[in-house]
Amino acid sequence: MARSARAFVKTVGRYVGVYVAWIASAAFGVYALLKSWEAITQTYKVLFPHSWGYGAVHNFSIFILGIAWLIAILYIEDYYRTALATGRLLKRFLRVTLIEAAISVAALAVLVFVA
Repeated sequence: MARSARAFVKTVGRYVGVYVAWIASAAFGVYALLKSWEAITQTYKVLFPHSWGYGAVHNFSIFILGIAWLIAILYIEDYYRTALATGRLLKRFLRVTLIEAAISVAALAVLVFVA
């Protein structure tokens, strides 16, 4: 009986780890999304300062980035759950975090360049 309880606690702990990593990735993704959105809109302002299309770029870019973020988060949830079975959760979490950090750094670099 005690053995099955320990196995249950271990399994629950692993799944909690998966979903904590998933929520952290979602939060980092939101930051990357917002910085990318800001970079897109600021670049558009610099390239076309008196354009009537700013509102469309502003609204459609957040819509498209939001859909991309949603699709990515749904994929990442499955990516993390399958990593649990192979014992590669940390490696996959670090890979996703590195990609999100690269997107954020690129967006920040664009903001520094156009500002």
